Amino acid sequence: MNTLTAREMAFRAVAREQRGCRPYENRRILTVKGHQDGMLLETFLSRLSGWTTQEEREEGLAQGRVTVDGYDPRLQQVLRGGNRVGMTFLNVVEPVIATDIRVLYEDDDLLVVVKPAPMPVHPSGRYNKHSLTEIARVAWPDITLKPVHRLDVNTAGLLLLGKKGNVARKLIRHFRDKVVRKTYLARVQGQVSRPSFTVDSSIARNPGRGGLRAVVQGGLPAQTDVKTVRPCSDGTTLIRAYPRTGRTNQIRLHMQSVGHPVMGDRAYGRGLGKGEAFANPNDRLYLFAHAIQFPHPVTEEPMTFRAEPPEWFSAEPEDHTRTLR
Repeated sequence: MNTLTAREMAFRAVAREQRGCRPYENRRILTVKGHQDGMLLETFLSRLSGWTTQEEREEGLAQGRVTVDGYDPRLQQVLRGGNRVGMTFLNVVEPVIATDIRVLYEDDDLLVVVKPAPMPVHPSGRYNKHSLTEIARVAWPDITLKPVHRLDVNTAGLLLLGKKGNVARKLIRHFRDKVVRKTYLARVQGQVSRPSFTVDSSIARNPGRGGLRAVVQGGLPAQTDVKTVRPCSDGTTLIRAYPRTGRTNQIRLHMQSVGHPVMGDRAYGRGLGKGEAFANPNDRLYLFAHAIQFPHPVTEEPMTFRAEPPEWFSAEPEDHTRTLR
């Protein structure tokens, strides 16, 4: 058995246990960010799952399940950037996740995997034990992974991870400096008439209600190149998307903004009801991180990885990702 296969088997064995499906007590600490400076603790909590009602917040404080920098706070306490808000969630049961991870590449500096969906990269929201980094911590105790970018819970595909702090920082700089090229495959609603186009629409700096982003004026610059692959008989269209920037939910937001939301997108499904937005036989998001190109963080050697397209993206002539400059 080679090393990559052994990695896959160890990860899948831990993931199949679905440890988060058994009720447990989850202690989490969140750091107050700069844009939250001056926010009331009550407002901070109200935006988190499990603390959305007044009763939940008052009960949590009365039971000592909320702290600020280790001390018992008041709901009307004003938070400052850097404060650490501790929260204990009772009887937590996490959603079931997919387990079929694939490990494509490993060396002394980095790891490249194909993340399944649904599975989050980091602990967040309803997920903790069922996140990729937490499962990896148990399954691969010989390494400490440092994610350098992210994929949404319901987005499958290629994920790049550093194995050392300096390597992760170098990879993050590569993303920041736009020397990493990524290709996504998607199936979108409606018939896309243009063979290729670019969406250049800024995205809100901070999430709004429900943690969702929006296309807004004066937000963070965001650009996505889109190439139409072919229309499908069910009224959808297969596309390839090349994000020039890496904003949260960028491809999903950009395709929604041009009237072609990604098939199965519960959050940005063109205002459709949840059932209609997810009207597909597999109840999944039709978005896949297909290819990635970047210079190796240590050797600077050009690296290119492609994952096999999902079954819903029918075979087409290969459109290779653009060459690194």
